[in-house]
Amino acid sequence: MQNCFVFNNVLDSQSCDLISEYVVNNVNKSFKDLNKPPWDEKDNIPLAHVNDKEIKQFIKMFRFHVGVLAMQSFNIVLYPEFTDLVLWRTGRSMASHIDNGYGNNSELQKRVVSTVTYLNDNFKGGETFVKDDENKIFVNKPIKGSMICFYSDEKSWHGVNLVESGNRITLPIWFTDDPKAQEDLKY
Repeated sequence: MQNCFVFNNVLDSQSCDLISEYVVNNVNKSFKDLNKPPWDEKDNIPLAHVNDKEIKQFIKMFRFHVGVLAMQSFNIVLYPEFTDLVLWRTGRSMASHIDNGYGNNSELQKRVVSTVTYLNDNFKGGETFVKDDENKIFVNKPIKGSMICFYSDEKSWHGVNLVESGNRITLPIWFTDDPKAQEDLKY
């Protein structure tokens, strides 16, 4: 599938554990609705809100590495548009969608490439599925320290299968081709 690339071992196990622990200790402790996406229940931490300076700096350096992999994969110049840390609790899933706003949100429309780095794999379910513009479906089983990247638009409808047990912790980073929409210029 040319719209989707998977890279193993992009992040070492110790770094995954450190960031995962930070996420678990700093997200909402009293979520209410598993039918809502994690960010609607404050089960996420945008990079701008990471208050541990070392973790924040490490994620920024890692974001550069991810950007290089994404640029090489799609052969386009990219800039980080938004970086997040997300906890997917048991019972959560996400239906097929695109990440560039369905043409009605100017901020999301700037997204060109989506990436997800898996910070753990000690859960059941929670696979990322990607459907390309030829209706081919790729299902990616999360492996700790691996990353998947795909287009943010209708070339790559995607979602998250039900997390059946445990918690899925991810580091999604969205990229834009607009240098003026860089994340670091916003915050």
